[in-house]
Amino acid sequence: MMASANDSFIKWLESEMAERDWKQADLARKTGISTGYISQILNGVRTPGTQFTKALARVFGMSDIEVMRRAGLADDLPKFSPVIEATASMLNDLPEEDQEDIRAMVRAKWERAQRKKKQVSGAKS
Repeated sequence: MMASANDSFIKWLESEMAERDWKQADLARKTGISTGYISQILNGVRTPGTQFTKALARVFGMSDIEVMRRAGLADDLPKFSPVIEATASMLNDLPEEDQEDIRAMVRAKWERAQRKKKQVSGAKS
């Protein structure tokens, strides 16, 4: 027997669908996931996988990690602020070259902040 989705995830998914006035067929069309798979999730027969949670995140306008946590797939991942998680989700959709440019910019800002911290702590001594 397959593992089932937890009740809180099912309730959350049903709530998100109801908020948008979506039926299973609507969710299937928007996510590209079969109605059979969605039915199994909603009936607690099947546990959602990462492909499903990523598709939900896309159509609900949420971060992948947020939906994966709701599904119980990211409990062991470190917790980040919602801003960091949303930014990471957006970065995943960028070409690798753009991701690297942004990482370099963030690293330069981080290094500058570290130097300022050292200057402040050195001035206090």
